[in-house]
Amino acid sequence: MMLAVSDLLDLRQTDHDDLFKDCTHPWEALSKIGDYLKKYLEPEVRGEISPQASVEGPVFIGKGTVV
Repeated sequence: MMLAVSDLLDLRQTDHDDLFKDCTHPWEALSKIGDYLKKYLEPEVRGEISPQASVEGPVFIGKGTVV
């Protein structure tokens, strides 16, 4: 049995339902995720980064995240 997106996810509960547009199966979104993140998420740090951690490149670290 092949699982459909609607079998696993309720896309009414997310702001990112566009990622699954034109996907029959949830894993099809994986090939689109890089371009999706570049388009919709601006690099930003909302969480905590330890002085011992090394974070490089354009990243988005969400509120409540500890690195």
